[in-house]
Amino acid sequence: MAANVLQRALALFEQAVPLNRAGLSMEAGVRAATAVALPVLIAELLHRPELSWVAVVAFWGCLCDSGGPWRERLAGMASFTVLATAVVIVALYVEPSFWMALPLTFVLSFLCSFARVYGGAASTVGLIVTTDLLVCLGIPAESIAEIWQRAGLTVLGGVWAMLMVLVLWRIYPYGPARRVVSQCWRDLSSYAEAIGRLHEYSGSADSADAWGQVIRDHRRATRDAIEAARELLANERRRRWGETNRGQLILVLLDDADRVFDGLIAISDRLETTQPEMTPGLRRSIRLALHRLAQYARLIGLSLGDGRTVSGVRLHHAMEVLDRQLANPAVTLQAPAGQLVKQIASYVVAAGEVVAGVRAPRRLADAITEQPPGKLFDIRAAFGTFRANLDPSSITLRHALRLALTATFALYLTKALNLPRGYWLTLTAIVTLQPFVGATWRRALERVGGSVLGGVIAAAAGLAITRPIFITMLIFPLSVATLALRGVNYTLFVLFLTPLFVLIAELFQTGGVADWNLAGLRALDSIIGGGLGLAAGFLLWPAWEAPLLPPSLAIAVRKNQDYLAATLAEIADPSAIQERRRAAGLASNNAEQSLQRLMGEPRRDSAKLADPAMTIVSCLRRIAGVAASLDFSHQANADNSLMVSPAIRDWFTSSLGTIADAIEQGRAPTPLAPAPTDALRALSDQDLTGRELAHAARQVEQLHAAAVRLGKEPA
Repeated sequence: MAANVLQRALALFEQAVPLNRAGLSMEAGVRAATAVALPVLIAELLHRPELSWVAVVAFWGCLCDSGGPWRERLAGMASFTVLATAVVIVALYVEPSFWMALPLTFVLSFLCSFARVYGGAASTVGLIVTTDLLVCLGIPAESIAEIWQRAGLTVLGGVWAMLMVLVLWRIYPYGPARRVVSQCWRDLSSYAEAIGRLHEYSGSADSADAWGQVIRDHRRATRDAIEAARELLANERRRRWGETNRGQLILVLLDDADRVFDGLIAISDRLETTQPEMTPGLRRSIRLALHRLAQYARLIGLSLGDGRTVSGVRLHHAMEVLDRQLANPAVTLQAPAGQLVKQIASYVVAAGEVVAGVRAPRRLADAITEQPPGKLFDIRAAFGTFRANLDPSSITLRHALRLALTATFALYLTKALNLPRGYWLTLTAIVTLQPFVGATWRRALERVGGSVLGGVIAAAAGLAITRPIFITMLIFPLSVATLALRGVNYTLFVLFLTPLFVLIAELFQTGGVADWNLAGLRALDSIIGGGLGLAAGFLLWPAWEAPLLPPSLAIAVRKNQDYLAATLAEIADPSAIQERRRAAGLASNNAEQSLQRLMGEPRRDSAKLADPAMTIVSCLRRIAGVAASLDFSHQANADNSLMVSPAIRDWFTSSLGTIADAIEQGRAPTPLAPAPTDALRALSDQDLTGRELAHAARQVEQLHAAAVRLGKEPA
């Protein structure tokens, strides 16, 4: 009874505060806590509260660790240290002049926000440098000597963070790459397990809905994980002159994951089509094989995480059972499904053999020298990227201007009203502001909610703890929780971040003897700052999703059209199919993300587009499943050919093209030409390909109906 109540409570909590459990990193939390708590402890023991500034900078420095090869991490953290030190000097010098501080804030916050064009690491460093600027403008120096003292402490904090992260307490240098590829294999495991479970036990009238649920729950998450991993590895390779052996092995594991994902899409579509006719023995053998494949894939993911050996899974036995069932003449029509499972198994086994070679270097010298010499930064390419984004239609440019204006106005407000601890307000405003309105709305709720609850925790700590040494002791567990939960949920991150920095700030400014009503002031400033960020998001070039969704859907339809056309070609080109498959998956993901942002917006009119858009995305996923199955059929044929009539190819191409044109132009599509049912029926009598194409034809018709509804809704 108690367990059920606890499970329901946890379920309700996760609905309100979605948790990414894979993002929990206790080791990173303890390491950062050590980097933060040790300077605070030294400051307290020496009765030098100004040394607490080292803890603040060290915390920021830990946030700037982008992962990857050792020298690239060094470059990122060193860049933060240099920029933060320069900002401290300039900001503290101009702070007394109100009219110099404002233009400095505008220019610097614009450049730091615009840095997101160079990737996530640059975006993080830019945001932290902007934070450094606003904090320095909110905590002025009393003398020139204090300015240079704080600059020296900034250097010390940055170097201390680099020493902790890169030398004393190294977490696997390829950590981000290994984690994202590990997530791919864990998602593949969940996908394979869900397919096998549904395949064996589903047979009701609601079977189609159940298969659709599996597609929605697993296919998008897996494709997102694969594309996130591909983007991270591509960014690393672009910054790198050469490649290490472990980097190459991680790339091989990602390619294998992509192939397994393609195979799971194909087997999902085949099993959905042939499930009612499949013999019980073949059904059980496929279920067993998928279960063992899921176990094997999960072990590959875990091996990437903690180095455990991939063993103990009786995959070979499951393949023998499947082979015996496939030898039965009664399963001739369903045999391709079993062959698909065997082909997927070959990719999984190959990945299991590769994963043993992915090991972290134990010595620092090996970590430093594992990457061949090369360029860390290409000035010409960086300038080209900068210039290409100086376009009035660029979302990045608009967001940078929006953030710069917001930061400047927030600073003006705090200075004009002489608000104590005004930097809390300015920081909340810039952190709340996101490139899209829906994301800004969500971030405002998360930030304000976390800050208010965190302020309550800080106030309670102030009432219970009166001695600075005990405050110092509390900083360590707060630091652990803050950094460990950073990737789990933003609200929880802010919940612990708020009391952490209330405590450190008061130790730095007052030595721990403070008016703890300032915790309530922090909550109030967070509410005002969140409201200011929301107002800026709604009023300054708001990026509403309704006008952006139809173009994303149109692109997704065209890319899936190209993918299907490539697999329907008389003689297939494997390289073209692979490229178009990835493009189709990425375009569908982009459309789904646009739809998700639309559903997060506080506008009822925009929500009317959600229903037809969800149908369109779902149909595209199923069409891609058919294309993946056809691709595997190509691979199984020695001559790489597929017997599909030109009438079938032309109908699919013209129908999807008509739908894409209509969505792009914001109108309802014209009626479709009749599907070539006779040709599909004749093909269905020959092999499973015809059945799959008939299934794809029904998806195209549903896609057309959804596009008609979408065209009637104003964007």
